Amino acid sequence: MPPPRRSNNNTFLRDHPAYTTVWPSVLPGGGKALLQSCLQDPLLMDATLARLAKVLMARTQNQENIQLLCETQSRIIPRIREDVAKKRFSDTVLTTMMTISAETAYDATTQENLKLFATGFIIKLGALEVHGCLTYDTKQYDLYSRLVVDRGGIDSFVIPNNREYVLMMDLLHVSRTLSRPNFELPRLYQDAICAKFLEARPPDLEVDAFGVADGKLKEALLDTKLACSLFDQFVTQPDARLGAVVLYRNLLLYRLLSLPRDVPADEICRLAMLVVAFGSTYPMPILEPSRIAAHALAVRVVDPIYTAGKDDAFLFWACVLGMMAVATRGGVNPSELVYRHILTSLISRLQLTKWEEARALLKRYIWPETICDGGGLTTWLRCMVGVSSALIMT
Repeated sequence: MPPPRRSNNNTFLRDHPAYTTVWPSVLPGGGKALLQSCLQDPLLMDATLARLAKVLMARTQNQENIQLLCETQSRIIPRIREDVAKKRFSDTVLTTMMTISAETAYDATTQENLKLFATGFIIKLGALEVHGCLTYDTKQYDLYSRLVVDRGGIDSFVIPNNREYVLMMDLLHVSRTLSRPNFELPRLYQDAICAKFLEARPPDLEVDAFGVADGKLKEALLDTKLACSLFDQFVTQPDARLGAVVLYRNLLLYRLLSLPRDVPADEICRLAMLVVAFGSTYPMPILEPSRIAAHALAVRVVDPIYTAGKDDAFLFWACVLGMMAVATRGGVNPSELVYRHILTSLISRLQLTKWEEARALLKRYIWPETICDGGGLTTWLRCMVGVSSALIMT
């Protein structure tokens, strides 16, 4: 495959990391088709290279990456202003607007978090560790989303890879507040991807332990089970399943964020599943999504309205995940104190004495071992200090 050329001349970026390294890792599956479109559309080429330059700048700061971004943006901005003034909102114009308006938001508190979910290889899929740090001005994004909806939603995009990109960036944007997605799920997901999920979905009995009656929540549980198994396959066959993993996790997060809110019988499970998503299947480099879900979960697990009918094993699983999401290096926060207090009581009631016993119980639910085992053990040891203290007091 020939490397992409610059939009303003016929020179080639033969050795530039934007093509040799970042292009295939950020654009799985649709990369080759997108390249062909870029070769025919100078603005799309510049927008794509600007997007890749931001990825490179986040990974390795050097002058060449900054120069690439400045060069592309200097050509993009005048063209976008002209098209917007004439109300020409093509695929390329809308995608370019999204690319250049994104700002990098570094979350300094990341360093304070214990990072108990081991997501090193997963967070790099599709450059999620970079895209997840991009943020948009709320008013600008609202305007952008209205333009997309007015022209027919994500399905109106015909350029390869753009539908997936717009969906991913919308999921990342709404995840900061756990809001519902702004767009309808593209037909690509509704048809082909959903069909593959149905073919490979585990049997219902694998989520019987949750005691969930709601059909959509049960489907999300089963699909999360499937996504976790895909990640396990990716560890041993990283190239074979890359495209499927990225597509499936987008669909899964879309479904989780679209579930009904604050239904007492399902809310603890819904929030715990969001913690699983942001901790394992869709790990975010920023903390807001997992923290918001975990703090909300801490409120529900002490409220009889939400815990009615829930068995101790289920609550143990939910609270372990919640505590993993809020644990900090120094001191404790109010939610962590809540989880630690509840887990201390649950450990005694469940008569758990060893981590192996606790781990076996957690695996009855959804527990991605590669990602969660280390953090689960740390949480167990922290809670066992409280159990030991309680025994001494008695």
